[in-house]
Amino acid sequence: MDNNNNNTYYFNNLDDEYSYDLEVDALYIEKKDDDYVYSIEVTSELIIDFNSTNDIIGVEMLDVSRILKIDEEELINPKTVNIEITPQNNETYFIDIEINGQHLIIYKNSNGVYYMNNNQEQLTRIEEKVLNIREKITDALQEMLKDPTIYSKETFEKYYLASMTLDSLECVGDPELVTLNFEEKKEQIKT
Repeated sequence: MDNNNNNTYYFNNLDDEYSYDLEVDALYIEKKDDDYVYSIEVTSELIIDFNSTNDIIGVEMLDVSRILKIDEEELINPKTVNIEITPQNNETYFIDIEINGQHLIIYKNSNGVYYMNNNQEQLTRIEEKVLNIREKITDALQEMLKDPTIYSKETFEKYYLASMTLDSLECVGDPELVTLNFEEKKEQIKT
């Protein structure tokens, strides 16, 4: 496979140098005979390496067996490893990882990191937990707006930022407007 086709970089265990460290549950795959210059941590589990011309030449993934739900022994000598990385800019990456039929898609942009794998049951449980937490945070924010005198601005902002983090695509409102609304209510109650 071509190293770079339309700004997508391809890695596989047949054409590239593949290794797995059982002690730390980490895999590394790199292009043969390419000189490493620097790395970027895309997520806490995924690091990509670059050469002097800013081409991606290697991928390191930590906690592989835990993330992909693959037995560590399978990672020592996998049948298939295919990784596609499509950088869209310095902050945005689309990464498709397939090892022995287990898929993980990672999308990272300035708003956060999003994971999707082929374990739908696990994803459903995570979504349910997020919804439950979001409901609790929304309830707390609504309670704070009812009586802002008993809450500090910092406490309100922490809850508000937590709600934005849980759902970066749908914010409950503009943080400045909500904070302003909170401060106005506080002033109205004082007078």
